[in-house]
Amino acid sequence: MIFNDIEYIPPVILFLGIILGLVYYSRLKNMPRILLLYLFVAFIIHMIGRILAFYFNNNLILIPIFGLLELIILSSLYFKHLIVIKNKFWLIPIGFLILFNLIEIFMLVNVDPKDFFCISRVLDSLAIVVMSIVFYIKLIANDPKIKPSFLFLNSIVFAFQSLNLVLYLPINFLINVESDIKFHFWTTSLILTSIFYIAIIRIIWIHGKNHKH
Repeated sequence: MIFNDIEYIPPVILFLGIILGLVYYSRLKNMPRILLLYLFVAFIIHMIGRILAFYFNNNLILIPIFGLLELIILSSLYFKHLIVIKNKFWLIPIGFLILFNLIEIFMLVNVDPKDFFCISRVLDSLAIVVMSIVFYIKLIANDPKIKPSFLFLNSIVFAFQSLNLVLYLPINFLINVESDIKFHFWTTSLILTSIFYIAIIRIIWIHGKNHKH
């Protein structure tokens, strides 16, 4: 099936992106280094997913785990470098969301695939989408001189997480439905994920090549 062929594409892209990031690592500062960390975490999750699928035929627990790691990495990116939120009050809902993630991960460890439903993954994507929208609002309201790479990054994060939000809402249906439709959904997800990784690698490459921070 096509799905079986393209499922190898994301980890290959991640591996190449990590190699590129390591080559330019001494030239990368702040935002690009966080993006490189994101690629590394995503690669590790992909590899662990393959191991769990091979030995246990079930790697669904990685969905909330990666959602949590993605939330932490991208929210730190928005707070520290895209300066979306300066008020520390916003750390409270993020903290509660992280706690909810941890609780749900614990609850889903031994859940049968037919009963699997991950609320935290949806909330994680929603939180990131909200941060990206706030970025746009602040951009319009303040009209600051913003780096093109920051605007490009926010745009791809907004697009990717919005699509993730839609994808993970019917997660239980997509896992258990006895139809080829679920493979079309997951194939689309793999393609979009690969495009997202390539876009991140492009940012790292531009920063490393131009040595601008």
